[in-house]
Amino acid sequence: MLIMMMMSTNSRTKKMTFHLQREKIIRKKSLILTIEEKVMKSPIVQKIKIVKVSLWVIYQMKKLKTQFQSLVVL
Repeated sequence: MLIMMMMSTNSRTKKMTFHLQREKIIRKKSLILTIEEKVMKSPIVQKIKIVKVSLWVIYQMKKLKTQFQSLVVL
């Protein structure tokens, strides 16, 4: 099971991070897909090897519409 954490200076984003973790664990989503290429092309994300996250997490990321300082896949 993959959990994506989003680190940002925005406090709302940090709160959403923990919310995402809880939802991911509780729902145990099985829907997996690859992050869009344009996201992978950003300098921040290039270092990450694992590129699969749940559909729900990607949807939440799009809703936030913030620039993340870092994306960490645990």
